[in-house]
Amino acid sequence: MLMKNTKKLSHKHFRYLTKKEFKNPLYAVARICRSETSLYEYRGVINKLMRASSTRTPKKIKTINASNLSFSCFQIMRNIELIYVLKSRFDNWELDRKSPHYHVEFDLLGAWIDDPSLSFDTSLYFKRLKKDEIKNIGIFLAKFFRFKSLRKWYKLIEDIHTTLFSESRLSEYSAYANEDAKIFKYFKKLAEATFLIYETKAKEHIFKHHVKDFYLEEYLEDESTEPTEDDPEENDAAGSTDHDDSLATPESPSPDETADEDEDE
Repeated sequence: MLMKNTKKLSHKHFRYLTKKEFKNPLYAVARICRSETSLYEYRGVINKLMRASSTRTPKKIKTINASNLSFSCFQIMRNIELIYVLKSRFDNWELDRKSPHYHVEFDLLGAWIDDPSLSFDTSLYFKRLKKDEIKNIGIFLAKFFRFKSLRKWYKLIEDIHTTLFSESRLSEYSAYANEDAKIFKYFKKLAEATFLIYETKAKEHIFKHHVKDFYLEEYLEDESTEPTEDDPEENDAAGSTDHDDSLATPESPSPDETADEDEDE
């Protein structure tokens, strides 16, 4: 995999990624897609957030549901941090038509990947991403951070979180006037992009280095590459299935920010 120079990024730049996740983001993506949620569930969370952030008084959100959505807000921000790190590290995002690890099928409405090794949904359907974005997810990653810089994604998530416990609506914030629908469209694409990155980048990585962590030994016969011995340094970075999922203490972000630019899609 072709990788970029990563000298400009440091773990201290990010609020929610653990040091292990920052050092081994492909492993972290694999944990999201294999252990934490399904694409279907991810879409459901985004739909709930969209409805909740557009509701005014009286709030029709049960306390337990608001608490769950509160947690989801910051898990989504952690996901955004992950794709920011991955965008900075990898140059080549084009589909590999000869890859033994995935096969993408296109139809008129989208594309899908069948993966029997997944713990939840074994058929991933991508209906929000455009065809050119699926063929090269780097196109979407560039659009995502032109639409909002990392700093502004932090602020947006904080404002969505505020709407869960107040009588405000996201559309009432002047910074997001007339763009709340577009914001959640990007979130839905983010969910698909995360699972596509798992299939096209992270899956190969874990089959080579972390098979035992994800209990994938039975699927090795279906993969053309055999697992290699774990690199001690990489294994230390990735950890085991006892990975620390707790949220990090917030710090002020300082990666190079890209200019905000609305993308008409």
